[in-house]
Amino acid sequence: MKGCPQWHGLVETEEIAIISLVLLFIGINIAKEIRSGELGQIVGFFKMMKEGQADVFDGETRTLAVEFDGVEGTIEVRSLNDFSMQMSNMRKSATIYLEESGKFGRTLDIQMDEIENDDIVKIAECIGGELVREQEFNMDKEGPMGLMSFIGEALKSASPDGEEWWK
Repeated sequence: MKGCPQWHGLVETEEIAIISLVLLFIGINIAKEIRSGELGQIVGFFKMMKEGQADVFDGETRTLAVEFDGVEGTIEVRSLNDFSMQMSNMRKSATIYLEESGKFGRTLDIQMDEIENDDIVKIAECIGGELVREQEFNMDKEGPMGLMSFIGEALKSASPDGEEWWK
C-alpha cells in the first residue's frame, strides 16, 4: 500500500498493549479468587482429595478402634479418604483411638452440632485424656479442608516415626 502512513504497525502495538493489560487484569483477579475466594476453596478441596487417595502404611490397611455416638466398633483405614468416609457413620460424636493403647494413647474426640443453620465440628486431640490441641470448624463456611488437615496432623503424630503414614 503505497502512500499509506505507518498507522498499521502503531495500531497493532496499541491493540497488543490493551489486550495484554486486559489479560493481566483478568489474571490478577483470578489469582485473588484462587487465594481468598470460593475458587480457592474448590482448588483446596481437589488438592485434599488427591492427597487423601494415597495408600496408608505402604498399601496396608490399619484397623482403628472407634466409638460412634456411644457405640464401640472398628474402622478399616487405608487412606485419609477412607478415614473421612468412615466418619459418615457418626451422627453427633465420635472418639477415634489412633494407637493400640486405646484410651491411654492418642485419640481424636469429635463433636458435631448445628448452630444457626451451620454445621459445626469441634475436634480435640488428646493423649491419655490430656488435651494436646482442639479446634472448631464451621463446615458450611470453611469447608472440610481445615478439619482434614487437623486429622492428618493427628495421624502423622500417631505414626511411630512421625511420618505422614497416608502418603
